[in-house]
Amino acid sequence: MNPFDDWDPDKEWQKLGIPIKSLDEMKPEDRERLIKIIYRMAPRCVKVLNEITDQTGAEIVISSCWRKGRGLDFFDGRGVTGKIIDKTPIIDNAQRGEEIAAWLKANPGHTRFVIIDDDNDMEPLMDHFVQTDNEEGLTEAYLETILKKLA
Repeated sequence: MNPFDDWDPDKEWQKLGIPIKSLDEMKPEDRERLIKIIYRMAPRCVKVLNEITDQTGAEIVISSCWRKGRGLDFFDGRGVTGKIIDKTPIIDNAQRGEEIAAWLKANPGHTRFVIIDDDNDMEPLMDHFVQTDNEEGLTEAYLETILKKLA
């Protein structure tokens, strides 16, 4: 089932604040990039994220490229019920795993965590990593693995 089945992409488009009236007016590469951004925030994916945070009490730290140039308020109104507490630092020439490790060092006490992403640049934290499919995003297929890592 496609995560787009139960929502209106035009409304999501407006939430992003992009001054384009339609997908047809964009360059193909920009259109593809933004479709992927919207796709990954699909309600079916957010529902699984909410299930994880509801069951575990886990807090969310954003490490994706969405953190660049955006505040945490970017996620307001997108259906995420878990508490988003921070975003990782951006470190030149570092993999995201290194940026996450830097955040963990600066914020001690976070020993149970999971990294959920479709990219695999998570060294040195691969034991905490669950790689999702870049087409489907976060689905229930990953739920058991994620919950075990947070137990």
